[in-house]
Amino acid sequence: MLAIILGQALLFGSWLLVLYAGIAFAAVFAFVKGYEEPTLTRIYGEQHLEYRRNVSGWWPRGPRR
Repeated sequence: MLAIILGQALLFGSWLLVLYAGIAFAAVFAFVKGYEEPTLTRIYGEQHLEYRRNVSGWWPRGPRR
């Protein structure tokens, strides 16, 4: 969704669409951090915490050495 909004911003040269993409990202981020992650941790406990330690959340990371 964000890639499409940012693509439209480039296509139309609209800073308003860039702002809209930022607001959309902030809403998704707030939902994931404020609701989804605590809920999954409550349901799955240590299993989910182990998953979060092993899997990058938002940004890719290189292989572990």
